[in-house]
Amino acid sequence: MRITKDSEVRKNELIEAAEKLFSVKGIANTAVSAIVKEVNVAQGLFYYYFKSKDDLIDAIVEKYEKLISDTLNKDLTMKSFDDDLDKFIDNVTNVFDNLLHKLDEEKLETIVNKNIKQAKIEASKIFQSILEEGVRENKIEISQPKIYADIIISGIAELIYQGLNEASKIKEIVEDLIKRR
Repeated sequence: MRITKDSEVRKNELIEAAEKLFSVKGIANTAVSAIVKEVNVAQGLFYYYFKSKDDLIDAIVEKYEKLISDTLNKDLTMKSFDDDLDKFIDNVTNVFDNLLHKLDEEKLETIVNKNIKQAKIEASKIFQSILEEGVRENKIEISQPKIYADIIISGIAELIYQGLNEASKIKEIVEDLIKRR
């Protein structure tokens, strides 16, 4: 007997099955046939939702982009530089630590790299706003918040990649770079 499911439910099943198989076998070693077998559907159904495996990878990246954005913005008010700076450093440390150390970078390289790129873009925008708030509150003197944001976010990602994932130490480094008043 054929089981009919809601379109989004079925699409999410395919995404979850792909994530599971990608993390075990790697993206390159996971065929579309293995993904549909995991979900127990016909291969044609895969192509109803996705044009290709690359399209599926993009759907997984998009799923993580939402989680990354939610984590980066967690508890930020954009009303107090000091509070938002501390919360943001915790948030950004968590995001990059998860991307760089919790996901198997070798097996999920395409997904991890796309998410790191997107996380840097999103984090830089948020951090730029926080720095601009610090300038308005007269807590810091920075003439080009966007450039500072881009450089510091890339530096944070690199520090975490190298193994420094303690938010308190990263906060010290960031504070030293922006020299709070």
